[in-house]
Amino acid sequence: MDVESEIRCFLDQICVDLGFCLPPNDVDLLASRNQYIADEFVREIFKVEGLNPDLELKLFRQVKRRFTDKYGNELNNPVI
Repeated sequence: MDVESEIRCFLDQICVDLGFCLPPNDVDLLASRNQYIADEFVREIFKVEGLNPDLELKLFRQVKRRFTDKYGNELNNPVI
């Protein structure tokens, strides 16, 4: 599976499991990035959801852990 598909799958999974259901345009933007650094990427998800990760620390850690468990701290999309 390519990186874009992996990210789309991840976003679908956190929608179903945690209620982070992002609008399709935001999913497209997030899935088309070249680099995914766990902390930055999860903060961007929270921003799109209108949440402050500093105030929702437990939930932030939960989403970040799901990312790092699956991809490590960083995921790169190879440029062709």
